Amino acid sequence: MAQTLPKLEASFQANFPTSPFEYYFLDEHFDKQYKSEQQFVQLFSLAALVAIIIAVMGIIGVTTQLIIQRNKEVSIRKILGASYKEVFYLISKEYLTWLGVCFVVGIPLSYILFSGWLENFLTKITLGWWFYILPALAVTVIFISATLFQTIKVSLVNPAETLKSE
Repeated sequence: MAQTLPKLEASFQANFPTSPFEYYFLDEHFDKQYKSEQQFVQLFSLAALVAIIIAVMGIIGVTTQLIIQRNKEVSIRKILGASYKEVFYLISKEYLTWLGVCFVVGIPLSYILFSGWLENFLTKITLGWWFYILPALAVTVIFISATLFQTIKVSLVNPAETLKSE
């Protein structure tokens, strides 16, 4: 390379004396083209991580708030013989329904957006079903875990202490 470039430059200057000798390597050119995509992926990954952390905090916050609002109701149901499973179902049924609606809307929408974005690349790939289902399952597991934790926590409290103020 060190020997070839000066020879090429001399030959170029002999044939085109008024033009500057400019060159680039094709692999470096491709690297520059995909560098913006790599930066986008890094930025998108960071944004996704922040969104996941905020979503988990939101899920924990919603379940905690729901438990606080329904604390007396849960205590009365426990006195009347409700099991942990019934209390869990009472607390989580509405939000699991909304979570299902979000998945029904979000999965096709993300498929359309990602497919359109991937059309811009020369190398074509397809995203498998797991690319859409695994995040949905992860969110569902996180929600169920947070709700179950809060349900167990409120179920272990003596109902008499909760209902003292009534």
